[in-house]
Order: sequence, then structure tokens, then C-alpha cells
Amino acid sequence: MLPKWKPDGDPKSLWNIVYDLTEDAFHHRDDFAEPPATQLPLRFLLDAAEFVVQLERVADEDLRQRAKLLYNRFANYQIATMRQR
Repeated sequence: MLPKWKPDGDPKSLWNIVYDLTEDAFHHRDDFAEPPATQLPLRFLLDAAEFVVQLERVADEDLRQRAKLLYNRFANYQIATMRQR
């Protein structure tokens, strides 16, 4: 499993990022308050069970589909690598 950012007491951490489903944009948060249901913390995209919990909070079906697309893009993202000999 991939490591994920966990709050470490610094709400202004560069990794405190959410994806706003209504604005279709990423935002940096500077607090630990529970974000609105339409803002998905990116740290939950690396954990399917946590993502499902967050998705259940989203009432609008179109926004739920947008969240699923975002999850799939992160889950299936491939990074090219080169090995040196």
C-alpha cells in the first residue's frame, strides 16, 4: 500500500489538498476542519475503503460520478520509469 499524508499538527502543510467536485478544481486547505461533502481530501484517494466513506457523503449523483472518475484516474495512473544498466 502506498503511504498517505496524515495530519501532523501543521494545517498549512503542502499536502493538505482537497478536490472540489463542484468547482472541478484542486484547493489547498489551511485547517483541519471537516471539509464540505463536495470537497474530497486527496489522502483518501489512496485508500478505497476511506474513499467509499467519503463518497457516501456526496448526495448529488453527477458529483458522485465525478468523484469516481477522479478516484479511477489516481488509482490507474501509470508512471513511466527507466532503468539504467
